Amino acid sequence: MYLRKIFNTSGQRICAAVLFAMAALFFAMASPAPAFAEEQPISVPLTYISGFSNWGPTIATGNALVWPIAFEVRISVQKLPPLTNQMYAAWFINPQTGTDMLIGRFNTASDGSAIIDESFPGHLAAGYSMILITVQPNTAASASSAPSNLRSIAGYFQGNSSIIQQIKHLPDTGPNAQHPPFEPASAYSASATAPAATKSASWQITLLEYGLLGISLAALGYTLRRSLKIIKNVRIPDKTDLR
Repeated sequence: MYLRKIFNTSGQRICAAVLFAMAALFFAMASPAPAFAEEQPISVPLTYISGFSNWGPTIATGNALVWPIAFEVRISVQKLPPLTNQMYAAWFINPQTGTDMLIGRFNTASDGSAIIDESFPGHLAAGYSMILITVQPNTAASASSAPSNLRSIAGYFQGNSSIIQQIKHLPDTGPNAQHPPFEPASAYSASATAPAATKSASWQITLLEYGLLGISLAALGYTLRRSLKIIKNVRIPDKTDLR
């Protein structure tokens, strides 16, 4: 009777520890993935802007998805006619300084559509808050040159509404371009850095999940060790004890 009680008590402890470990493991697996895989992109609608755009059909549209932390960008365009002796180029524009960064060069299909995916090392520098599509000469020398003055569709990062007021100044093209005074950097929103906060919060959740899993596994190991020790010290009754 005493031996059965010992085994029942040990079995209950083991079952409880196993159930706790399985629950923690299920919670960790069912929770969202870490934030480094969850950075939310900034969506930038691209349209023909009256008073700024000066090339191509006014019905052309597009959209850009920008991941500032991962420094990736996907741009899709529609209704831009294919080019023969020229190429389209996509640019990041910094309205504060008038500087630019080439995203990539492309051409459109017969239906006027194209999709480009680019990734870069590091992360997107602060201040780049506009995307511009231009038409460039199809020469090797133009690959790293500044945006031409043939401006097609463009768009600004949401949250930087003040860019609308100064969009007619962009971009400053050419080697002798003059940069008008732009607003201070404090006027720009923190939308580009918002994903970093999400990353930090999600990392905290992930650490909590793995912490619970580690505690449950440690509890399981301790319970098994104690149970085996108790069982080892139990003397199995022989025939003499049963008389």
